[in-house]
Amino acid sequence: MSEIRQDRTNGEWVIIAPSRGERPHARVLADAKTPRLAIDPLCPFCPGNEDQLPAIIDEYSSPEAPGWHTRVIPNKFPVLSTARQVPSDRLQSGYGNHEVIIETPRHDIDFADMSADCSEAVVRTWHHRFGAALAIPGIEAVMLFRNRGNLAGASLGHAHSQIVALPFVPPRLRSTLDWEYAHFQTSGKCVVCEETERELESGKRVIECTERYAILTPFAAQRPYEQWIVPRRHTPSFAMANADDLAALSDTLQNALARLRNAKGELSYNLVLEPGSLDSEFAPAAHWSLRVVPHLTNPGGFELGTGMVINPSSPERDALHLAQSWG
Repeated sequence: MSEIRQDRTNGEWVIIAPSRGERPHARVLADAKTPRLAIDPLCPFCPGNEDQLPAIIDEYSSPEAPGWHTRVIPNKFPVLSTARQVPSDRLQSGYGNHEVIIETPRHDIDFADMSADCSEAVVRTWHHRFGAALAIPGIEAVMLFRNRGNLAGASLGHAHSQIVALPFVPPRLRSTLDWEYAHFQTSGKCVVCEETERELESGKRVIECTERYAILTPFAAQRPYEQWIVPRRHTPSFAMANADDLAALSDTLQNALARLRNAKGELSYNLVLEPGSLDSEFAPAAHWSLRVVPHLTNPGGFELGTGMVINPSSPERDALHLAQSWG
């Protein structure tokens, strides 16, 4: 039987319709069966192809070998840039910043395959560039994300992530912050902290829980096998994560991605940072987190027409499968 569920952390409604999951789908990562070279001579992100990069903003040395481990470059095809234009009533200058973080020199591995030191270096690079983006004059919000696989919007197979700095708070993030703030005003509690503890007490959608993070399938998951990685300590913004938080996040994210691969094979997925807020007004209410969103289904006309999402999978069954898909 279908259910209409509300995500208590942002107010959005989702239709959970497991019977629709019986329809046939084939969502394997397009290049999953193609052997991959450690260094691809045609990939602009691989060592030796620096002449194909627009510039190199920063590099972080490898903990395991000489040379760089993570490399930060401007996006060659940016969503926003530092160029400005004259605004009008329905047009705002496309001002902002767009960076790519090349996560490893190797072309043949993803985040889940990296050593613990290397994956932690990636997370530390995210944190450093996130803070740098927030410091750009005129920036109001920073979004960090990974697109893995062609179905998730990745144009290159080499492991990388992106950071976009915006001159305004985008509608969905604004709506989430307003929802969190309203909940705090009426209850005096952070809704994400409250929901996390409720989920841990229930246990129905818990995949794993450590001292610092919980991996959950959201009650109102928008996609099959979606995972929510949430800090157990109230932390209003990703910028406020400390060194121990970052080390634990690296391990937790590798755990989540390995479980997804073990459960469903090589899939396209998005990793999206819910950044929280550094605004002192929102600090007691805001709470950053990460979402791993696999691409097992595509939105259709209903979703486009209503703005609602149909998830053809049971979050409870997905959580159980992921919890059992370790090792």
